[in-house]
Amino acid sequence: MWKMSRAGSSQLSPDGTQLVYTQTDYNMAENRGVTTIWMQTLADNAVVRLTDTSSNSVSPQWSADGQKIYFLSDRSGSQQVWEMTPKGEKATQLSSFDKDVEGFGVSPAGDKVWYVQRVQVADRLSGDIYKDMGKSNAHIYDDLMARHWNRWNDGTRLHIFVGDFGAKGIAAGTDIIGADADWDAPMEPYFDMAEIAWNHAGTQLAYTCKPMAGAEYAVSTDSDIFLYDLAKGTSVNLLKPRADIDYHNAAYAPFALLGYDKYPVWSPDDQQLAFRSQKREGNESDKDRLFVWNAQTGAMRDLTAAFDELSGVHVAVVLLILESAVYVQPAYGRGERRDADQPSPNGFPHVYHPASPI
Repeated sequence: MWKMSRAGSSQLSPDGTQLVYTQTDYNMAENRGVTTIWMQTLADNAVVRLTDTSSNSVSPQWSADGQKIYFLSDRSGSQQVWEMTPKGEKATQLSSFDKDVEGFGVSPAGDKVWYVQRVQVADRLSGDIYKDMGKSNAHIYDDLMARHWNRWNDGTRLHIFVGDFGAKGIAAGTDIIGADADWDAPMEPYFDMAEIAWNHAGTQLAYTCKPMAGAEYAVSTDSDIFLYDLAKGTSVNLLKPRADIDYHNAAYAPFALLGYDKYPVWSPDDQQLAFRSQKREGNESDKDRLFVWNAQTGAMRDLTAAFDELSGVHVAVVLLILESAVYVQPAYGRGERRDADQPSPNGFPHVYHPASPI
């Protein structure tokens, strides 16, 4: 198994002709693995490696015009943001922060960047609490969670920063979660950067967060979708009741969304936001639903109310439907055939949903 190369993250070029992706290879003699970035031309399936094996290069992302590829690399000694041409040339370091960059996203206009770094928010190590015991590295806890899956709580959290991006690279940004916030965004244990999304105008950032700590955090699955407005410099929770919204007795007002809510995806016109949602708080294996939030009214719609389950359906499919009506194929039970060739009455793409046009 260790002799097999492993494919990682990938992204299509804006014109849909090339695929950039990562590949990890392991060297048993050296007891190390290295991740490199590759390019595949879809017309002829030609593949070329863009980065060498002297360092790790991950998280490739295309610029909006397709002229550059942004990525993370540890070639400078710490993991920072870099850019290169689609041919792997002119590699340039864009950030020089004092800590590793765990993830990032360039705004569509190319003038802003969100990036994720680990922030010290609490003293958990004995050497931090007792200054005369600098060599001691015991963990001290008086509340949950001490450990989530395979990671001990060491007093650090992942926070999202937003900074300017210009000719001099990426400037140090603002911690939009709050310097003392004892929770993660993106959330543990996956720390999935897909929980963060620019709108197409580059003016707002949607992200997933569960702003709880201690025992409350340990027993709750009530994560929410937050919206950071760059002009105002503030975040609002979209899924909890707001005084500035009249919900008009909507079937799904925000107070009904008490389980996991994750993975925001914007519509092309930025007027709607899709996300995955679970209904019941405290139930990690509840049914995943596909919800849409309306930016004008604050109303919510469950597009999958009649589904038995929503297994393996990524929220990004909603990009097909948010700006126009689509034909929604009736739902099928386990083992039943889905005929993708069945013509739709209005000519729009198929979306498997038991209702009529959305």
